Amino acid sequence: MTILTLPAISGVAQPRIVRASLERRPLGEAAEWMRDVAAECCRHPTLSRGVVEYLQHRGLVNQCVLLAAEPSGPLCFQFIGVPTMTVMGRAWARQQIGRAVADADDTEFGDAMFASYEEAVESGQPVFNRIALDGLASPLIYTHTLVGWRDDTGRRAVLSCVQL
Repeated sequence: MTILTLPAISGVAQPRIVRASLERRPLGEAAEWMRDVAAECCRHPTLSRGVVEYLQHRGLVNQCVLLAAEPSGPLCFQFIGVPTMTVMGRAWARQQIGRAVADADDTEFGDAMFASYEEAVESGQPVFNRIALDGLASPLIYTHTLVGWRDDTGRRAVLSCVQL
């Protein structure tokens, strides 16, 4: 378990201390919509317009986080959906767009998240995690399914489907 310090929220003067854990789970435990998205993504050799259209058609774009990287560049936040904004806040989300994922959080938990993103890219297989945050007003448990790609030029992308 990792200890995170979250920024002050809604006038709270001191940052909150949050314990976080990330647990790998079998993809079969993911919500049906997440498994469906993962299956569709695996039909595409790269993150393509077809993937985005699939998400748009099903109203799932706002459930996702999109990360992308140019060849030999860092994975950067490109889009942050509603579940992540709900937990981290809109201001945090706005600050992350275009920022390298590795720079967003220097905690052990952040490192574990980054390792999961890289695993999804390198393995070409969906990754499903259960994340627990304790120390908030009430404990928060959420899951995400990660699908990663690397194209022939070395560009990388990760789609993270998030469910609170």
